[in-house]
Amino acid sequence: MPPWPVRAVVALSNGLLAFERVAIMGFMGVLTLLILINVTTRYAGLPIYWIDESAVYATVWLTFIGASAMTRLRLDFAVTMLTERLSARGQQIARIISTLAVV
Repeated sequence: MPPWPVRAVVALSNGLLAFERVAIMGFMGVLTLLILINVTTRYAGLPIYWIDESAVYATVWLTFIGASAMTRLRLDFAVTMLTERLSARGQQIARIISTLAVV
C-alpha cells in the first residue's frame, strides 16, 4: 500500500477525472444545443450572433478538458516505436520519465 501522500494525490486525481467527465458531457450537450439553436434561428431569418462565439468557446473548453482527461486515462497519442522494444521494467521507467516531463 502506498504512503498517504501518494494515496491523497491519486484520490484527488480520480476526483478531478470524475469532474472532468461530467464537464465534458455538459459541454457536449451545450455545444449541441447551441448549434441546433443557431441553425433554427438562421433558418427563421433571426440569427443570434453571439451563439457562434459561444459554440467556439464551448469547443475550446471541451478540447482542453478532454485532453486532460485523455492524458489521465493514458488514451492520448503516443509514439511507441522505442518503448515497445523495451522490457516491462524499461517500459515502466519510460512511462515515469514521460509523466515527469509532462508535469
